[in-house]
Amino acid sequence: MEVPLRGHAAHTWQVARAHVHYLQRLPALLRERERLIGEEKDPDLTGAYRRSLAYDRFILGQQKFSDLDRSAFVQRTDRTPARRSK
Repeated sequence: MEVPLRGHAAHTWQVARAHVHYLQRLPALLRERERLIGEEKDPDLTGAYRRSLAYDRFILGQQKFSDLDRSAFVQRTDRTPARRSK
């Protein structure tokens, strides 16, 4: 089954340029990713929610932040110092 060309050459050219740009930037993006991963060996996750917000909101019907299960939040540990605002 043949698909006839419909004169979308300009669009095709832009998509091709975007792919080339992405592939050219890929090595730099991977280096940046490795650098960032190296900086955050032990990130402070205090306050992160361990459960699914979507499930709690749409399945369980929890409408407000205060309705969420407090025990599902990551608590600060002794080895994680408190961050002070400047």
